[in-house]
Amino acid sequence: MRSLVMRCFSFCKNGDVESQGSKKDGTIIPKTLAKCYKHFHWDVAFLVVCIVAIAVEPIFFYLPVIKEATKCIAIDTTLKIIAICVRSFLDLIALGDLVARKKIYIKSHDMIMSTSDYVINILSILPVPQVIVSIIFLDMRDYKSRHRRKVLNAVVLLQYVPRLFRVYRLWKRVNETIVKKNAESSKNKIPTKGSSTNKVNAESNKNMKRFIVMKAGFNLLLYLVASNVLGAFWYFASIQRETTCWQLACKNDIGCSKSSPSFNCGDGFGNYTFLNDSCSLETRNTPLFDFGIFQEARQSGILASKDFFRKTIYCFWWGLRNLSSFGQNLETSSDYWENYFTILISIFGKLLFLYFIRNLQVYMQWET
Repeated sequence: MRSLVMRCFSFCKNGDVESQGSKKDGTIIPKTLAKCYKHFHWDVAFLVVCIVAIAVEPIFFYLPVIKEATKCIAIDTTLKIIAICVRSFLDLIALGDLVARKKIYIKSHDMIMSTSDYVINILSILPVPQVIVSIIFLDMRDYKSRHRRKVLNAVVLLQYVPRLFRVYRLWKRVNETIVKKNAESSKNKIPTKGSSTNKVNAESNKNMKRFIVMKAGFNLLLYLVASNVLGAFWYFASIQRETTCWQLACKNDIGCSKSSPSFNCGDGFGNYTFLNDSCSLETRNTPLFDFGIFQEARQSGILASKDFFRKTIYCFWWGLRNLSSFGQNLETSSDYWENYFTILISIFGKLLFLYFIRNLQVYMQWET
């Protein structure tokens, strides 16, 4: 984190050094930091880190893997280690940024850190996926805990709320800084003998076009990240629906109910061939269970694959396809959590579409 802060010093102008204070009174570091944080380059860099953090967060959803031959669930240990390391590294960057900003706001009387900003940053770096995904995996063993699993699923999704708020505030701050700089640049550039008003206006228009293109790129990136998150959660929920069907079928089978199987690959194997009929891959709606929107994941074979890129691309395409169509082609079961998920897809798809239309209108008004 120290190296990142030192890089930030390079963004400050040389002319500002005189007002930074002396080394003797110990105020040069906080004042320099304050000036660096006021520069939008730092906010842009941290905005990229926050977006990357949201994009890689769904790795945790791909940890469970189903072994169809033995009807059990395993954890991809290699992927788990990678996910924890990546998430911890990004959280350390966010924590270092929070601590540095807090010190600046304490030592700079003209800067105040709002309580909402502080709370949002704290909630964003909580290790929710590391803890809750592991709990959900353990709860898959017990049929009675299925309602608690659904609540935990909602908690995992809700953790994206403070992360999205953090990205939104950073993006808003970057926007305001760019607009302000463009306005000041146009105001200060007075035409000289060797230049003309048209030349100044052309440069201002060029900067404005870059700003609009950047906003369009951010809108596209937000769309892609949302598709990635929804697709990954669809995979994770498909695993849970599969295990729920196994537990229901086992509950109705005399021999299986007596043995109380955990369906964990580490606990040994049993004779669960009856599950091929009770939880068939061929039909979505069996006499015992309706898989709804998760039947496609079962039939595609991605639930049993350890090929991370294959699973990611397929689930990303599923999320992008249904987000673009507002979830109109999804055929759900009567499960209310499944319907909540499809409602979320529909609402979020419409919000992203409206945001895109708004940016398009701004561009058209600027062109005219």
